Amino acid sequence: MNRGKLAVVAMIGLAIVLAAFALWWNITSGRRTLEFWGKDAAARIIDDSARVELLWLEMAAGDGDEKHLKLGLRTYAVTAEADVTSARGLIHARHALVEDASFDWVADSTKGGADYTLLVRFRDQAGATTVAFDFERGIIAHVEGGRRQKAAAKIMEGWQEFASRHRPASRIESPPGR
Repeated sequence: MNRGKLAVVAMIGLAIVLAAFALWWNITSGRRTLEFWGKDAAARIIDDSARVELLWLEMAAGDGDEKHLKLGLRTYAVTAEADVTSARGLIHARHALVEDASFDWVADSTKGGADYTLLVRFRDQAGATTVAFDFERGIIAHVEGGRRQKAAAKIMEGWQEFASRHRPASRIESPPGR
């Protein structure tokens, strides 16, 4: 066998090894987040055809005119909403939610309460996946799944910055008749 053929065989062999490594890396880098979100919710998070809404929250003071949501034992008022389906940077923010490196899998996030200030709702024809953020404690919750997990500081900072860029200036308008 001459050197040229040997070089081609070596390159093909190296390409196969690198492709196998890439496949292994992609499968293992999201294994724990897939367990956390569940198959359907994770698929909805990364599906670029899903509608994505940001909802800013405050603890509900009473029966005001705001839209109310109950998360766990707490009631929140929705103070602002934005559709960010085609927002710049959303693809990276979505990807961060399904990477194992975005979460601290050792920390116990089940102790204590959470004060959520942002919800991200991913909707498609099959349903919705809602992600709640407690930026103060660094917790991300899967609302429908009833699970929460401590997140890496980098993902929390990224989502907080992304949300602040898209927050509308005014508060939610009350529907007529309320």
